[in-house]
Formats: sequence, C-alpha cells, structure tokens
Amino acid sequence: MANMCSNVVVFTGDPAAVENVKALFKEIEQKQNETGKWHLPPYVTANFSHMQDISMDNEKINYETRWYPNLQGLVQIADHFQLDFVNHYDEVANGVFGEASYTKGTLLDICLDPADFQAYDFDPATRLFTYNGQTYENETPIFEKMIEEKKADNPYFKTTSEVTKEELAELYGELLPGDIVLKFAEHKNFVKANEAFRDMDEGTIAEIDRVLSGNPHTLENYKSQDQFLAVSFLKLLISEWNKQHRSTQFQADRGL
Repeated sequence: MANMCSNVVVFTGDPAAVENVKALFKEIEQKQNETGKWHLPPYVTANFSHMQDISMDNEKINYETRWYPNLQGLVQIADHFQLDFVNHYDEVANGVFGEASYTKGTLLDICLDPADFQAYDFDPATRLFTYNGQTYENETPIFEKMIEEKKADNPYFKTTSEVTKEELAELYGELLPGDIVLKFAEHKNFVKANEAFRDMDEGTIAEIDRVLSGNPHTLENYKSQDQFLAVSFLKLLISEWNKQHRSTQFQADRGL
C-alpha cells in the first residue's frame, strides 16, 4: 500500500476562476465517492495526479496523493483556469516535505533533502527536538523553518521582460537548447525560459546537468549577476526535473 502524502493547496487569481477550481475539486471527490474509481478532468494527463480525501477549509484545498505531491497535475489544472497556486505538502515517513509555488507559468519547488532530516537533534530525556539552538516539542516547526531558510537562499526569479526567441536570435545568433533557456533567464523572461526548458528532451537535460554539476557555481565565476541568476534558474529547473524523474521511476518500479 502506498504511503499517503498530505497536500494543502491555495489557488490565486481571478476570484471566479478560484471558485470554479474549488468546485472542480468537490466534483472529483464526489464522483470518486460515488463510483469507487479515480476521476480527473480530461486536461489533467500528468502521471500520478490522482487525489483522495479532498476537503475544503476556506481557500485551502486539502487532499492526499500517493507517495509524492501531484505537482504536474496541479500545473495542468492551474493552466486550465489561468491561476497560480502554492502547495504545502508532506509525507515525513518517506522524507518528503516542501512548498511548491506556481506563478505565471513558473513552478518552484522548495523541499527538504536527506541531509536536512539529519540536521536536528532529539533529547529522549526531555522529549524535545533541538535545531540551531532552539527547542521544539515536535518536528513540524523545524521543517517549516528549514523551508523558509531555503526560500531565503534562493534568488527571486521574477519575469520583467517580454523578450522573444526571435529577438534572442538577432542578438546572439543560433542558440543551442540550453543556451536558449539561459538567455531567456538572463533577459528576465523566466516564463519563456521555463517553456524552453520543457521543450528539451531527456538526453539534453541530462547532459546539461552533467556539465553544470562539474563546474563551480558562485557569483565570482560569472561576468554578471544576471548570468549567475540565469544559471541558478537552469539548475533549479534541472533539480525539479530530476526529482520528478526519480519520483516517476520510483512509483513505476512499484507498479503504481
């Protein structure tokens, strides 16, 4: 039986569209209860997007997924209703805890890694957890603090230009797929950088990942801060792709 991942998602944007998406989640839960079968709208085609135990708490939509959050399914729902979202998810028994935000076509997923789960202590005598000199009665506040620290360490990728692929070609000539992503990001069009990344095949992504992993990534290694942020954004996209790739393979290996 699959471990269940808890999700709390809030959609933002046009109020009417937000109400429509909430109605969709209610419909999904109702149909699944009536039929005993999974239900999703036809435009949600991402693997492992099914949800169960859906409930509403004002603007918050609570539900569970198998093993991991259904981020790509949420993206497809958000795109259909032209909304943004923030999803807080956790399945601590399987080392899963994070916050994913989707804004203007860009998905950013900030999550804990195995090292984070070893970065705090537990005192059996007092039954208290300790992290960075502070004590806590349970682990959740520690995980939330770690997520906030990770968010603070990430550059803020905000789209402020509408530069096109044609304009980049005029400036730089013919560009390779990875360079297209970097130049879009360098010119502050992170939405188009994300779209260009999605168009790349797995082999190209894996090769770019190999090259970037072998090079130091600090500000002094780049000619400008914009170049540094562009590579940071590409590395983040690759990290998200790697995590999704591992998640899909993990679940496929278990026949889920």
